Amino acid sequence: MHRISNRITRRTFLHRTGLTAAGLAASGLASSRAFSAPAVLTAPIRSQAKRRPDLIDEKSPPGLEVVQLTAEPDVPSSHLYMEAQIFAPDSKRFVLHRSASAHGGSRSDPKHQYLLCDLEDDYSLHPLTEELGATAASVSPDGRYLYYFVDETTTGGGKLTLKRVNLDGTDRRTIVAIDSPLPETSFRPSKLYPLSTISSDGKRLAISAFLGDGQAANGPFGLMVFDVEKGSVRLVIHGQTWCNMHPQYCRSTDAEASHDILIQENHGCETDARGGITRLVGGEGADIHVVRDDGSNFRNMPWGRDGNEACQGHQ
Repeated sequence: MHRISNRITRRTFLHRTGLTAAGLAASGLASSRAFSAPAVLTAPIRSQAKRRPDLIDEKSPPGLEVVQLTAEPDVPSSHLYMEAQIFAPDSKRFVLHRSASAHGGSRSDPKHQYLLCDLEDDYSLHPLTEELGATAASVSPDGRYLYYFVDETTTGGGKLTLKRVNLDGTDRRTIVAIDSPLPETSFRPSKLYPLSTISSDGKRLAISAFLGDGQAANGPFGLMVFDVEKGSVRLVIHGQTWCNMHPQYCRSTDAEASHDILIQENHGCETDARGGITRLVGGEGADIHVVRDDGSNFRNMPWGRDGNEACQGHQ
């Protein structure tokens, strides 16, 4: 989908299409609901794409084309959140997810899975995951792999698994499984953030999680960095204010810059004992930092929390 004219807001566009945050859902189709959707798709889906000239008006940019990709009447599908790395480098293939909103799917929902959309194959959809709890997908910079997590964690326990699969759905591998405290810590990750970020060289993957033990409110959150070649993980930063980190790796291919991660700190954040956010940010507001993926070289970005401007939206 091409960029919408700035004269039409995202909210207005979604209202016109009859869609909610699950932006690719087939809302309002006249299909019968007599037959429920399968829990898991196992074969490619073809010929669902539908061009929607009814969503274009005289204010739309010349040449704009809107294509509806999915058509399951009782299962919403969505793009991944805006900072997720989900396109292959040729921009001809990208990953979306089924039974989800842009913010993610439920780890207990058997219908939630990641699909590859092939734009040159009439927008065909190809299942990439089948596991319950699949989350936080990232496409490798070379377009060869999809990395994702299988979240079977509980507060202070359970298991977290990092997996990799080729973009054609073959050669699924487990990179590392965590069922004990993170190395050199007493922390067990849970309540995984629904977005991961991958380094520009494809060697490291970062994601945040709740680290509390469920015994007290306002427990810590932290940023984990996975070495996908070594199958290892390390905790690089943690604390109570990292409840909504939005980690993003630097896209530079420079050897040093490729280790930098942009992170958001929510001052005044409050959570319950299980990591549920009860207050996202306090009066001090949020600010943005950069940290090297080994936990060193922590830097402050020069905006926000000065009484004049505030960080809002996405970096």
